[in-house]
Amino acid sequence: MTNRSPSGQTMPADFWQARLTGNASDLAYLAHQLARGDPRVVQDVDNYILQSPDFEGLTDAEVVYRKAQEIMVRVNGAARLSNPRYQSVKVTGVTHIDAHGQRHGFQFGSGSATGWIYAVADLSVTSNALTDLERWTALAEKHEPIRTVLRLVNGQGLDWTNLYRVYEIVRDDVGGKQVGKARIASNGWATKSEIDLFVETSCNPKAVGDAARHGVADRPPPPDPMVLPDAQALIRRIVAGWLSTKT
Repeated sequence: MTNRSPSGQTMPADFWQARLTGNASDLAYLAHQLARGDPRVVQDVDNYILQSPDFEGLTDAEVVYRKAQEIMVRVNGAARLSNPRYQSVKVTGVTHIDAHGQRHGFQFGSGSATGWIYAVADLSVTSNALTDLERWTALAEKHEPIRTVLRLVNGQGLDWTNLYRVYEIVRDDVGGKQVGKARIASNGWATKSEIDLFVETSCNPKAVGDAARHGVADRPPPPDPMVLPDAQALIRRIVAGWLSTKT
């Protein structure tokens, strides 16, 4: 016996799925961006659910829930990098669909959010190419530095300290402190002057106050410090370029 998911996909006769809660626009964004592959987010009437082969063979609801949370750390991190307006969504429970089609629900958490509007017109898939979220979450399965970046972005957001951590991971992955910085520039992900201004600004409390990486300034702040939205856009661009080189 087989069952069909809300997306029409044929599912095993005995399978798990996780329930997601968050702002409706964020959930719709995930359903659009992760409509194919692993993991997949689909709408089930008024609910959004997470499907993944990682749930196969599991028998305990709490283990499935923890696995779903682990997956969503990567998904939320990738979504926050891809879309500045995105707010992380939560796993609120899991459902077991048995061989007879009966559903058994297990509740673990709740959450709600308010935010932006994701236009219905944006929801049509017009290309066979993978979306950034599909590609990035798949790459995170294979590369520890990518998993770390997505985890940091999901858990800590994109403040000055965390932006610098993400920059360090990318820089070290492509060659180290000096070589990596040069390669980021030569690859066209950012200019050397942009990187230098970002580093000088993020490290200096005279430039960004208590949000700085350092508690004491050992040099004057840049005459024209980088503002946080520009720093976030810069690191998003660097990360996107870095991820484009991964297979």
